[in-house]
Amino acid sequence: MSAEFIKLQSKENLGEITLTKTAFELIALHSIEEEKAVVVPHQLLVKPVIVKIVNNQLSIACDVQVKHGKNVSKTLTALQERIFNNILMMTEVKPSSVDIKVVGFVF
Repeated sequence: MSAEFIKLQSKENLGEITLTKTAFELIALHSIEEEKAVVVPHQLLVKPVIVKIVNNQLSIACDVQVKHGKNVSKTLTALQERIFNNILMMTEVKPSSVDIKVVGFVF
């Protein structure tokens, strides 16, 4: 069953630390917006970033549009690494998967 947050281990045993799905969504969305070769698709009622947490494991799925003339493979690999590294750096959580789906191109 999917959870709404991830529990982190406190190093000083001072209490619980939990991170919500929204925090991971915002980090991933900001990472996509930093990448100049892709665009976040703006569709009504559709979220461009979906975060799932199952058994305290984080999975991220993103929809992007790639700008015309850009190498899709290199761009998406760089974007995957950027999202993974930003989440790891900001939260110390390693995503189990970062899936990116191209939903269109921008000309």
